[in-house]
Amino acid sequence: RERLNAAIQFLQVPAKISNVISEADIVLTIKPKVKSGSKIMQIIQGRQLPLHVIRQNSTAQIIKFIRSFFKLSQSDEDLEHEALEEIKKACLKVKSQHCVVEVSPRTAFFRRLQHQVAKENGLSALSTGEEPHRRLRLYPR
Repeated sequence: RERLNAAIQFLQVPAKISNVISEADIVLTIKPKVKSGSKIMQIIQGRQLPLHVIRQNSTAQIIKFIRSFFKLSQSDEDLEHEALEEIKKACLKVKSQHCVVEVSPRTAFFRRLQHQVAKENGLSALSTGEEPHRRLRLYPR
């Protein structure tokens, strides 16, 4: 839920998360939750709600879904802008709250750009995780 909310805010799409199924326009869940007789299947049974399934509850998967659902552009320029905006916001948070912040998984090229921004902001950065989930973790100095 937190990742979905962050992705909605980050991509600035007109979406709202609802806890009440009668207020929902769609249902988004992860693949392991979609089995015959599962709670989610029982909840939507008999309702005219589209069910959208993503592989896992990762920020990258959620952003990919939102981009597709709202038909948002995914050009290299857009992806670069998104990666840079995210790292700038993360740098501000690390500086103001003196905490560790992890950003969304990115390709090696975009992580390299993010490392540069972190360095320019006087922060330590470390790439963590395995591809394709490799991402930057920012630390205060």
